[in-house]
Amino acid sequence: AIRDISILLPREVRVAKVLKLLNNVADNLKDVDLLDMYEGKELPSGKKNLTFRLIFQAKDKTLSGQEIDLTMQKIIKELEKNPGWGIRK
Repeated sequence: AIRDISILLPREVRVAKVLKLLNNVADNLKDVDLLDMYEGKELPSGKKNLTFRLIFQAKDKTLSGQEIDLTMQKIIKELEKNPGWGIRK
């Protein structure tokens, strides 16, 4: 299953930090790809947007949509614990 997520965060945050957080939070996350990095006048000052493609897969079963939704909620909750980070909708 594939989901995309866009995160608004301070410019100085490194992609590696976000990748580490994503991989630590979700047990069934098989792969993460950075799709886009954007900094521009449409965003608040000092911010950038990172868009990731998340690929979920369990080793022993097919994941349900509900299981993936719960994992996404868990990911969003962890991301938003960081000051100045937010999910773009």
